[in-house]
Order: sequence, then structure tokens, then C-alpha cells
Amino acid sequence: MSKNTGNADDHEFEIVNESELNFARRGRKSQADPAIVAMIGKLTPGQVLTIKKLRVDLTDKSRKATVSAQLRSAGKQAGVVVDIKFTVDGIPTVRLRSRSRK
Repeated sequence: MSKNTGNADDHEFEIVNESELNFARRGRKSQADPAIVAMIGKLTPGQVLTIKKLRVDLTDKSRKATVSAQLRSAGKQAGVVVDIKFTVDGIPTVRLRSRSRK
């Protein structure tokens, strides 16, 4: 059961058993494109996948981060670890790093 451990600086603390709590999921579920997941899954060492429809403006760091996260998530769903780089034209590329996930 729970025990009140005191009040410090107007903060109320309580120690409870983990089983007494319900936790919210962190973030939102990834929506990786199944076609990209399938293509990443087919990569072999030495091959690089380019995804022209995800072209970004290289000065838009936020968009680059979003696209990179989508591609990392697609790699995770395909069961591989990938390296992501952008060409000078802003086209993301995906290279197979390894097949095993730690």
C-alpha cells in the first residue's frame, strides 16, 4: 500500500507499489510506410536505398530529423539497424548497418 513520506518545499511525495499505477504510453505509435519497411528489409550489405519522395530542404533541420526518425522506425520494423544520410539534393538514403537488433 502507499505511504506518505512527507512534505518538502510544497511538494507532496508518496511511495507506492508499481502495481498500483497505470502508465501512459510515451509519444505516439510510429506509422512507417509498409513499402519502405519492405524495401529496407531487402537491403544487402553494400546497397543503399534512396527514397526520392521524402526529399527535404537541407536547411530544415526539423524536417530532416522527422524523416530520419521515420526511416529508423521503418528499419526497426524490418528488423535491421540502418545508417541514414542525405544527398546534397536532400534525398534520404538508407544503408544496412546490421541485421540483428540488440
